[in-house]
Amino acid sequence: MSERKASSMQCATQRWEWLDCAKGIGIVTVVVGHAVTGRLHDWIYLFHMPLFFILSGIAYHSEPSAQLIYKRVFSLLLPYGCFLTLLTGMQDAGMMLDGKSWSAIFHSDLLLARRMLFGGRQLTGWFGTAWFITVLFGAQVAFNAMARRMGEGCGVRLIPLLLLMLVIAYPLGGYSLAWNMAVLPMAIFFLGIGSLWASTFLLGGEPVFEGPVHLLIAIVTLLLTPFILPMDMKFGHYGSALTSVAGAIGWSHMIVWLSRWLASGPLTPLGIGRKFALLGRASLVILFMHRMVLIETQPWWPASVRIVAALAVPVLFHLLLERSSPIIRLGLLGLRRPVPPPAWVRRIDGLLHHPAMAVRAQGVMTAPPPAARARRARGR
Repeated sequence: MSERKASSMQCATQRWEWLDCAKGIGIVTVVVGHAVTGRLHDWIYLFHMPLFFILSGIAYHSEPSAQLIYKRVFSLLLPYGCFLTLLTGMQDAGMMLDGKSWSAIFHSDLLLARRMLFGGRQLTGWFGTAWFITVLFGAQVAFNAMARRMGEGCGVRLIPLLLLMLVIAYPLGGYSLAWNMAVLPMAIFFLGIGSLWASTFLLGGEPVFEGPVHLLIAIVTLLLTPFILPMDMKFGHYGSALTSVAGAIGWSHMIVWLSRWLASGPLTPLGIGRKFALLGRASLVILFMHRMVLIETQPWWPASVRIVAALAVPVLFHLLLERSSPIIRLGLLGLRRPVPPPAWVRRIDGLLHHPAMAVRAQGVMTAPPPAARARRARGR
């Protein structure tokens, strides 16, 4: 294995400042895209959700399936349920202040509970962005299973599989499935693009932007942008299979480039990267809460003020949560630090994987069969 790939694998589990910065830029575009209309809205919808799946792919490292599911239940699904419950309680409090009867509130909660269980496109209003969490959960689990099946260093061998996901995504996107699983193939495609991108353009945990390739990507993306159809992943509207997908990848590439320069490049002394990194670390809370702020302030405030409030209120709440009790942090912020899974999870992984597979934290290494090991021993 080359020194470059080894360095990338060693840094796969690290938390890079530029990655938080890219998430911060991404969550700002999500908030702005939900607050404005017109050309700015259409431009943001070229890339804002694909960007997060690509960033998830960049940070991906292989894990045993049961252990990954266990971790993602606590880091994604638990905050999903807790935030939806919290927002429901806040809605109920508002209805009580408006003089609604208990029966009306109870009926509203029953309808909302049904929508929450189905998730996906059934979630609207305050809850409209929560679809992303369940799709991200499914995409990470599915992609991890595919990558581990193909073995360590699958790299380019993933490309046919990702192209298959892209082909499946367009006809499947028209269906409304529980947890928005109809979007799963497109999410896996972008997550896989991020993983391939990391294996090619990451060195020591930092993006590498040397050479004409990156400049060419930026130029082509800028030239194509006026002709690209917007992409609304929630409802399976993916635009053109060629230009829209290429535009999403191109703009995500440029945002990662910008994040690298803000976080660890010549622009670092300005402190802009640190501010975006704070937004990136609070992106989960912003994702769940910004719609509430935008909707409730729409009758009174202009879009610019609403955008600032939709970022500031969740960030303040995030900072309060970081100083709250461990139980509250676990429920609303999820599992933030690596925690060894319990023994029963490891036993499940032992049943799922063939005993001839030696599982390592950074990937999968296939152990040679006994006969091959014997031949090697004789050869020595």
